[in-house]
Amino acid sequence: MVAGLLLLGAADTVPAHSLDPEDKMTPSPAQLLASQAHGALQRGDLALAVKLSRQAVAQQPRNPGLNHLAGVVAFHTKDFAAAVKYLRKAAEFRPPPPGVHGDLGQALLALGRKDDAVKVFRDATRSMPVDADAWDGLGNVLMEVNRFDDAIAAFRYALSLAAGAPRILSNLGAALARAGQTEAARETLAEAVRRAPGALEPVSNLATLEAEDGDPSVAKVLAQQVLAKAPHHLVAWIALANAEQKLDNPEEAERLVRQALALHPDNGQVLLSLASVLADLGRNGEAMEFYRHVLRQNRANPKALTGLARAHIAVDEFDAARDLLHEALRVAPDWVASRMELALLEASLGRFEQVAPHWAWRFRAENQRQSRPFPQPAWDGLCRSGQTLVLWAEQGVGDEVLWLSLVPDLLAAGMRLVIECDVRLRDLLCRSFPAATVVARRDPPDPACLEAEAVQSSLAELFLHIPRATGRPGYFRADGDKVARLRRQLQTEDGGKPLIGLSWRSNAVSCGRNKSLSLDQWRTILSVPDVSFVALQYGDIDGDLAAAEAATGIRVLRASDIDIMNDLDGFAALVAAMDKVITTSNTTVHFAGALGVETHVLLPKVRGRLWYYGVNEPTSRWYGTLRLHRQSVQDRWDDVLESVRRAAFP
Repeated sequence: MVAGLLLLGAADTVPAHSLDPEDKMTPSPAQLLASQAHGALQRGDLALAVKLSRQAVAQQPRNPGLNHLAGVVAFHTKDFAAAVKYLRKAAEFRPPPPGVHGDLGQALLALGRKDDAVKVFRDATRSMPVDADAWDGLGNVLMEVNRFDDAIAAFRYALSLAAGAPRILSNLGAALARAGQTEAARETLAEAVRRAPGALEPVSNLATLEAEDGDPSVAKVLAQQVLAKAPHHLVAWIALANAEQKLDNPEEAERLVRQALALHPDNGQVLLSLASVLADLGRNGEAMEFYRHVLRQNRANPKALTGLARAHIAVDEFDAARDLLHEALRVAPDWVASRMELALLEASLGRFEQVAPHWAWRFRAENQRQSRPFPQPAWDGLCRSGQTLVLWAEQGVGDEVLWLSLVPDLLAAGMRLVIECDVRLRDLLCRSFPAATVVARRDPPDPACLEAEAVQSSLAELFLHIPRATGRPGYFRADGDKVARLRRQLQTEDGGKPLIGLSWRSNAVSCGRNKSLSLDQWRTILSVPDVSFVALQYGDIDGDLAAAEAATGIRVLRASDIDIMNDLDGFAALVAAMDKVITTSNTTVHFAGALGVETHVLLPKVRGRLWYYGVNEPTSRWYGTLRLHRQSVQDRWDDVLESVRRAAFP
């Protein structure tokens, strides 16, 4: 998200302060030099721009606008010390040229003088306490030093002085996004767009937000709108690349970022985007080099530190990753992505006691639901006989099933439970946990939830109840009559052979491709004799079944009367009717594990690897009947399928 200052502020037009004060109708020699310097800067002729701007200052050394222009030109030649000299002189005038404090702050930042940069803006707000621009500038520089909450406060104060100013709204939206307050950021940026429909910055910032923390399809449309008006708009260009990446088009994302890199070969944002795309493509060594390039420019960049940590995780260098994430949190304690990555790393390694301090930050993390409006205090994690606890879900059905594995422990401790769940799970949970009160999730919450004595609004404490080694036994109870009917129906259709349930893809937006393979790739499994294969895959699978039969000659059975997506009680019965299940990483894993069915899970090596499967273990501490089979090379499934065949059909 970009909320930085516009360093070309003094070069967009010839500064008003460069006009000859005695005759504003006739350009002075200094003004002509300034105009020529401005043109040279826009053409990219930096040597000429330096020469002309300094000649202008030599003629009128006390002209604040000319000093401002000379400072901006010096900045673009990376002569930051000269930039500070000229910009500081311009800032001494009252009133100072518009934007000069911002440019001076950026020059100081480029020299690594962060405290001085913040002081420039603090001084500006003290000398001009009712100047919205000064507060806006302070917010921007606080963003640069990763002080997001302070930046938000500064932008809000600026808006109290200039209510509804689109530029300040856009900057506030960017700060809220960086702080992980996604919904507030989206609303603020949308308001900026409404107030200034022709402005590009609010739209490009909104595109960036949607690409990183929202709907990448929306991000793509917004970025294309900006690029239609400004084809080289860097923020929109990067947002478009990020959107393509989230839409599982990493090759197109790489093409876009490399085009931007050709125009901006040393731009940190472009380098970060390219590193992220390369990591998605499994080219972690290349990704690391670009992350390190950014860190050589600015070691205090939490996004680069976190990205580099992810690349180390991808090659199983966990200690190096942990060190980088702790460094990221030292320079930016509010950087949500670093906290979440560290929590997930520690959970993957089974170090659950290290997870709790960071886990609550997930409510400010990418694609996470907001905490629900329960009035009760958060649970303290201690089991007290007779205490009532509300359990509620914050993510998809698979994760909901996983956390329900804790219900037997909590009931055994004498706690009374109210389980708020996806309505599709209600019948299954009522049967599985008759001692609990089960209600469907709705807004506002069911009164049964509101009357409870305590509510858990953070699952951090629940990590302490996770078994340390062995998996849990099945805790779901399918409808026995449905199970018997489905088993009889399927076995009658194919000669009474053992039933092997198959699920082969994930529809997760960000990583589904890495966890999926086509059914016709399963020849190693489908060639096993004397068994019947049954589709447990949700979604439109007619084409998948036809392609697999054409490729292998094997017909995969289907329970056509079960709507796997919407009839989850029926789906549970179908899974329970299987002798074994073989599945990629999707919701089927959780149902099979919760039902206690022998299950073999195909897991990707890096992208799409989920924390609750760990990193090396062949079994799951969550479900006692799972056997985990991991890729040795990203996107290569042949070895995984062969491993499954040997284990499932010895």
